[in-house]
Amino acid sequence: MIARILFTHSRYLALFILSILMVGYTSFNNMARQEDPTITSFVASLQTFFPGASPARVESLITKPLEDAIREIPEITEVSSTSTSGVSVLKIELDYRLPPSEMDRVWSEVRDKTNDVAANFPAAAGAPELDDDLLRAYVKILSLSAEPGKDIPVSLLRREALTFADAAKRVDHTRGVRIWGLPDEEVTVALDEALLARSGITVGEVALAIRKADVRVPTGRLSGKDGSMTIELSGEFTDVESVRNIIVRSLPNGRIIKVADIASVEKSERQPLSRIAISNGERSVLIAVEMNKGFQVDRYSDIFDEFLEEYKSELPPYLTLETSYDQSVYTEARLWSVAKNLLVGIALVIAVLMLTLGWRASLVVALILPLCSLLSMIVLRYLEVPIHQMSVTGLVVALGLLVDGSIVMVDECRKRLLEGLKPIDAMTGAVSRLRIPLLSSTVTTVLAFLPMAILPGPAGNFLGAVATSVIVMLIASLVLALSITPVLAARIIPADLHESSHWWEGGMQSELIGRWFSRSLDWSMRNPIASVALALVLP
Repeated sequence: MIARILFTHSRYLALFILSILMVGYTSFNNMARQEDPTITSFVASLQTFFPGASPARVESLITKPLEDAIREIPEITEVSSTSTSGVSVLKIELDYRLPPSEMDRVWSEVRDKTNDVAANFPAAAGAPELDDDLLRAYVKILSLSAEPGKDIPVSLLRREALTFADAAKRVDHTRGVRIWGLPDEEVTVALDEALLARSGITVGEVALAIRKADVRVPTGRLSGKDGSMTIELSGEFTDVESVRNIIVRSLPNGRIIKVADIASVEKSERQPLSRIAISNGERSVLIAVEMNKGFQVDRYSDIFDEFLEEYKSELPPYLTLETSYDQSVYTEARLWSVAKNLLVGIALVIAVLMLTLGWRASLVVALILPLCSLLSMIVLRYLEVPIHQMSVTGLVVALGLLVDGSIVMVDECRKRLLEGLKPIDAMTGAVSRLRIPLLSSTVTTVLAFLPMAILPGPAGNFLGAVATSVIVMLIASLVLALSITPVLAARIIPADLHESSHWWEGGMQSELIGRWFSRSLDWSMRNPIASVALALVLP
């Protein structure tokens, strides 16, 4: 019997307790910490731009083919679409009960289907953009904007936002970076109608010359028996001047007509604006950073803040970079709030036991509570359950359940010591009498929480941590109640304890309350139906 071995070999008891303390503390320090549970993404958005097309054309040429192809995937449960002027938007929802690995496979299949359909799109239509990470949680959101009262070119704002995003991706434990409100730039070629008419050049000729000058795709492949190589043409646009210098026509007299001769070329922000971000009343670009799954929000936030301070020192003049949202602040506040509730609960339990069983018995329970919490941390880390508001809430819920086993075990040992038994006999008798009732009550509660723990989909992601935490803590409490708790009770509570001890040693005694309680139990046993009905009044 474990309890008997631990009682007779105090070094084993010390080793057992120290192992729980050290491994539990290490597990707690290395567990992932975040504000909310991670929800598996089962919803995606598919957006396609078709500039200048009417809603009817967008529906027939873009939306309908995409929708028909995606509906062929059996795991897709719902597809809803909206076709407006120049834009097609599809909302895709798959079976939320799929495991994460299967969801990744389905999204990959959606991308393949989308690419196949996009190959037949009109030339003016853009490539479909699939966003299957709509439910991601960002650790920080930063706003990049001009200083108040300062006017800066949007090209500078765009360039600096992209530079910062690239630098942020290299920060340790960064999973991804997302940008909102990034300005779109375009080069506008405004043709002079009089000069076109005088030179006999058409608009189509100018457009064709520009299209041919901006070579972005391979033009061929040279093959041989030893291998092959891709052939590309030079001439990609690098600045506005390269557009101005495009040759539209060569005349017989050797003179050439360039774009700059018949048009004005300017670089500006695309109008009308397709997206815009405002922060503190200023035009901004929002950059959000996400950490790797399983890391700790507070530690990542400290790492990123060091990078941010260093980056700010090299920021161009008239630009400001501010933190608009910091998840670590909310995470620490929420977890500290729950931790305070946990400490208050422990204090109340100890205070009640101090009055009813005495300080020695309350000391045993006070020692078991942190041991149970640390033992639970070891298991929760192995199960990859992060510390967030739901898992910690489960620990608080379990607090009211796990003390029961320790209290009844300590009280049983105490009663046997009062009867004059030796400590080892009192401990052995208490474990022998209570092991089946404690096991039964623990299994019953575990089975009650089990459906919530195995709940699939987003509901399971959010609520499952509560049930998992409760189940783990209850099992840990049972293990300790049958091993360490009786040993500590037999060693800490004095063997010569007697009923006439002071209240702080043996607890407060009240014959009146005892008689009332005894009579209520006798009445309940004689009238079971009435007692059950009375118990149901409050619920």
